[in-house]
Amino acid sequence: MTSELLIPEFSRPVSPDTLTNQDNLFKIEASPEEKSALAKRFDLLSLEVLRATIHVFPPEEGPLIRLKGDYTAEVTQSCVVTLEPVKSRLEGTFERLYDLEVGEENFPADEDIILGPGDEVSVDPLVGGILDLGEVVAEQLGLDLNPFPRAEKATFDGFSTLSGSSLPPRLKDNPFAALEELKGKFKL
Repeated sequence: MTSELLIPEFSRPVSPDTLTNQDNLFKIEASPEEKSALAKRFDLLSLEVLRATIHVFPPEEGPLIRLKGDYTAEVTQSCVVTLEPVKSRLEGTFERLYDLEVGEENFPADEDIILGPGDEVSVDPLVGGILDLGEVVAEQLGLDLNPFPRAEKATFDGFSTLSGSSLPPRLKDNPFAALEELKGKFKL
């Protein structure tokens, strides 16, 4: 069985061998083709802007490479109520650690890697020996997207919660009344 290598829609590969011993600054921006492919991946109506500034710090002691960055994106999603376009601007920061000595194939998935006090960043394997800065930004965008975008004045007509006034009186006072009625209909 052969495994097919997937090439990310927004790929900016960096080899750890090319890093200098100080802060390495990368400014990246998605092309129109990459934005279109990412919009399809994340089920967006469109992705107008995606750019990032990333600082890559080589290992000081040990095998860990640290990435710190920020990104800006302008997206258009479909309203979950009306399907109208909902535009939004996302700005976020991210931090990642990569282990130079551990590849994806032998990454200890069931072991915790302890870093230092207060360090909340998990360690990821270095896939193929390459840092893909574009994919890091795309992953962060995917995490930060609103999963339920709503147009400004979108409402659910006829929708109510258990505390809503359109409920029958027996359910307002006792939400388990409907279960009580069913219990009488079915013999257990």
